[in-house]
Amino acid sequence: MTLIFSTLLGKTTQCRIDRDEDERHLNLENMWTKETEKVQKVNALVANDRRINIGGLGKGGKGVIEIWNRNNAGVTRIPYPTND
Repeated sequence: MTLIFSTLLGKTTQCRIDRDEDERHLNLENMWTKETEKVQKVNALVANDRRINIGGLGKGGKGVIEIWNRNNAGVTRIPYPTND
């Protein structure tokens, strides 16, 4: 099982969770960690098997969404036009 979470400031991490052989303890393995580039305060995170969508506030308090591609090597942000 995987767990994806983010801090309010945009540090996003994916971990793998599994049980040991005795099924008594959970093991947590950090797979990757990445900082958001445009979102400065994270309000929402939605993920599926292909993408991670992170929404929140950017510079000046404007709403912003980052869309990342998921792959075996981690994630890459999908570029999109901005009005910075």
